[in-house]
Amino acid sequence: PASGVYLGYFQLQFSDPPNYYIQYCTSYNPFPVTLPVEQDKVWTITKTATTLKIECNGVEVLNYVFSESTVTSCVPKMSQDVEKITFHSSDTASDGYRQQPGSEVEEVEEDWMDVKEGGVLIDYDLETHPPPDKDRQCGRK
Repeated sequence: PASGVYLGYFQLQFSDPPNYYIQYCTSYNPFPVTLPVEQDKVWTITKTATTLKIECNGVEVLNYVFSESTVTSCVPKMSQDVEKITFHSSDTASDGYRQQPGSEVEEVEEDWMDVKEGGVLIDYDLETHPPPDKDRQCGRK
């Protein structure tokens, strides 16, 4: 979309069972697999033009294909390129984030950035920052 235009959002709901929501595509749905049991969770979120892939502690918990949605607005909205991501001000679960592998940020624990700083916009560019592999993370709870 044009720079500064809002695309949509993905939301985790830490209920019993935990649910996910993809704006323009789904209602709240339970994850198709059980989430890892560890208290601390590192979430890897990868969006392409066709899918939203979510991993938790290296385990794939969702691989949502936009074209499989029954909502007609899903593909036109979610197939668009993403320039920035942000954490909503109502987020009380996230502690920090780090940029994808291949970015200027080194892959060490000290590079986690606090999401409570407010108004954090994170570059998201698939051409210069390819999706992370299963051993690398770009977000943590």
